[in-house]
Amino acid sequence: MADQEKVDFDTLMRCNLSRVFGERDHGRRRAALDELYATDPTLYDPEGVFTGRDAINGVVEAIIALLPLINPLADGSRNGARSPAGER
Repeated sequence: MADQEKVDFDTLMRCNLSRVFGERDHGRRRAALDELYATDPTLYDPEGVFTGRDAINGVVEAIIALLPLINPLADGSRNGARSPAGER
């Protein structure tokens, strides 16, 4: 691993959360998938196993469609959604 770049996993996961799972624009999300993901990534989800950037993009689009008002933030808070008690 000495010849490889060190990976900043915290930054990678934050980018994945905001630029892939939090991105509503298809073109920007696809560009992020191309930048952040391996050529043939695999996502393991309770609904199944999805291989390839296109398949993962489909899963993300389905999640966004189910939760249109929630924009996950890296600190665990939500932007644009209220809890049942009305608190942010």
